[in-house]
Amino acid sequence: MNALQRGLVCCLAMALIGAPSISGALTLLDNFNSKTIDPEVWWGSEHGSAPDTPIEEVLRGTVPNTFTGVGRLLGLVLTSYGDRLSNTGSVRQEQGLNMQDPGGITGLKANVVIHKATAESCLANPDPSRTGTRLIGALFNSVSAAQSGTGDRTGDVLATFEKVLDSGTGAVPIPKHHIVAFLILCDNADCTSSTVLPGAVTFTKSWAFDVSQELEWEWVNVSNEVVFTVGPGSLHPEAHAVNYSQVNKGGPGSDFKSVRVFTEEAACTAARRQSSTEAGFDNVLTNP
Repeated sequence: MNALQRGLVCCLAMALIGAPSISGALTLLDNFNSKTIDPEVWWGSEHGSAPDTPIEEVLRGTVPNTFTGVGRLLGLVLTSYGDRLSNTGSVRQEQGLNMQDPGGITGLKANVVIHKATAESCLANPDPSRTGTRLIGALFNSVSAAQSGTGDRTGDVLATFEKVLDSGTGAVPIPKHHIVAFLILCDNADCTSSTVLPGAVTFTKSWAFDVSQELEWEWVNVSNEVVFTVGPGSLHPEAHAVNYSQVNKGGPGSDFKSVRVFTEEAACTAARRQSSTEAGFDNVLTNP
């Protein structure tokens, strides 16, 4: 285990002490107390790497809670680099765990902490670099019931809850710590083209390094909305509903529910921009 990984183990363990109690409305899927990731519950994935946009470091595994000496948590690390082909746009990489049995899940909650994160801006690019964590899942397909389970994601609607480090832009970029929630509509079969639906929310609450926060999203099908909450059950939760107008025609073309880290680097001809995240996830709960 290198110094980077040892730091992640120690600091994530301290940050997750005192996490909120488990809600009675949800069922514990995994607290990551096993020494290995349970293959009956999860399968791992990563995507976005290419010669022009290399991923240099990935860590995915359970690590001991060395502060209390009890239990474990999931550690995810991702470091990657952008391209030098232009000064326009950005590229995204992700890695994390997908649930083996995502069907029927309408709510997802987890304790999420960011231990370290970097996002380098490019002076010549008006777009920032970004990095952080995601709780994400497919909800339904808005095209046809016949598309359910076919693998064609065109028309799938996704719920996404992120803790984001934004690099800022310009000569003196000012980094920002955001918590954001939004819905995505897949525009093609593999969802490499997508649209953020109206109603995206930036929370008043922000995040800090080594401070665990409980994040939850719940799909309310009868009212065509997804409710996103920071700190559910705490003394001062913040919740926002994001509504959609798409019609639920049936299950998604490709169903998934995931916990992930992501990186997004601004393209920069001067030099490759780097972004990285070290994050921890604990007490993942689902409904049903």
